Amino acid sequence: MSGRAIGLYRNLYNTCSAGKLEDAESLIRQGAPVNWFDEDLTGIESGSTPLYMASQNGHVDVVRLLLDKGAAVDKALNDAGGGATPLLIASQLGHLEVARVLLEKGAEIDKAKKSGSTPLYMASQNGHVDVVRLLLDKGAAVDKPGADGCTPIIIACCNGHLPVVRLLCERGANPHAADKDAVSAFDYANKEGHSAIAAYIKEQQGK
Repeated sequence: MSGRAIGLYRNLYNTCSAGKLEDAESLIRQGAPVNWFDEDLTGIESGSTPLYMASQNGHVDVVRLLLDKGAAVDKALNDAGGGATPLLIASQLGHLEVARVLLEKGAEIDKAKKSGSTPLYMASQNGHVDVVRLLLDKGAAVDKPGADGCTPIIIACCNGHLPVVRLLCERGANPHAADKDAVSAFDYANKEGHSAIAAYIKEQQGK
């Protein structure tokens, strides 16, 4: 790639991060590549892409543009960056419409980052119930654990997100789930003082 192409790509990266749709369109018309994975040339050490940055910052129109122009929907950060995909970061931050567009364009719904956390896990962790519902509607694995054995319902219990806990249980999550240290969803809710969640989990365990 030429020096001009590198410059265009870096400009596109910054433009997409800022959500400047018209400027992004102009850069692409000038020949800015939407995919470029040579971190030594781009200077982007995490392996982040324009699509990742647009997804992270909730710029749905820019996300749609990049995907229409051939951006790799599942290109993740490198190991140093944690391995998150655009769908995972959008789910983590509650960007519902971004997540919807990424899924419509074929994003791998259960692709986990380096720690083993999936998009559903991250949405559950942060209480984004609408994103959780979308992911479940599209077929996300409800009880897929991370590297520590934590499942979405465990982290939702730990962080006090009752609407998410209810939704996960309605969609088949295991209320008896426990992590690798045998600490259960109920134990986390009880320990963190989330009494309503602890009571709800106890009720679900009795069914």
